[in-house]
Amino acid sequence: FWANVQQYMTPDLVYESVGFGTWQTPHGWAQGEEHKYGMTFPETVFTQMLFFGDQQVATTTTYGSALWKGNFMGMRAPRQWVNLRITDFYSMREESPGYARIHYNFMMIDWVDALRQVECRMLPPAPLQEGLVLPPAANDGVPAPLSVLVQAQARNASKAQAVAEAALQHDWAGNSNVAAGWWNNLTFYGPGGIGVARTLESYHEHVLRPFRASFVNRTATVDLSTCEGNYCGLFGRFSGQGIRKWLGLPTTGRSITFRFAMHYRVVAGKVQEGWAIFDFPGLFTEVGLDFWALAASVVASDAALTSHAEVA
Repeated sequence: FWANVQQYMTPDLVYESVGFGTWQTPHGWAQGEEHKYGMTFPETVFTQMLFFGDQQVATTTTYGSALWKGNFMGMRAPRQWVNLRITDFYSMREESPGYARIHYNFMMIDWVDALRQVECRMLPPAPLQEGLVLPPAANDGVPAPLSVLVQAQARNASKAQAVAEAALQHDWAGNSNVAAGWWNNLTFYGPGGIGVARTLESYHEHVLRPFRASFVNRTATVDLSTCEGNYCGLFGRFSGQGIRKWLGLPTTGRSITFRFAMHYRVVAGKVQEGWAIFDFPGLFTEVGLDFWALAASVVASDAALTSHAEVA
């Protein structure tokens, strides 16, 4: 274990996660997030859907079939299997030609979707299907893309990055028509509370329109980005001034900032598929709510009702 850790992580590693805290050094990570995750989800089978990068940044988006068996953040363990949507972004430091190690790792789980599966809704039901996430609809390997394939076919990462970054800015910071950046038969795997859009119309109507209507002065700041072939990953922060509720949250009159992780598959100059996870626990904090305390209260209430029903 430690041989692998030392091979891939620098001694000054910073590991930041949503839910499991921020840890420094490989030992800190192992005693912190790694230990806490294992106690909460002692059995997990991971399916990496995307895994790609360059010399400085790499990223993955994954789902894990996990047994939620341990108590977590004040929540009593539901003791059932759930699907965890997970994303990582890795910033690497080159230490010698051709050899780099991770010095910063950001990990985020789609907690709204995970809690929905244990009957704990943190956001109103989405108008789109929730809970489904799939690998790309392309023969690019799993996880996609196969590096040897994109290299042999000379897929242009620079062009893909321009398309992905333009789509991000147009969609979330701008007000322009989204048709320029996406194919009509797109698939967008949104986070819990938003759901899966399968057409340009549903993406605009159910994903973008509510967000645009709820915030003005919107910006999308990219902190880490990477592309390999026609696949791109962008990690950063959305900011805006709330003028009405969004997803049932009291965002009116508040300046908010929350983190996003986006992955895109670009085909012939437009986005064909997208995958997104948002830091909703962080957004709750921005509007003065404690995501974890609220979740614990809902879980406790459900447990009390179940216990009462069993007694009755």
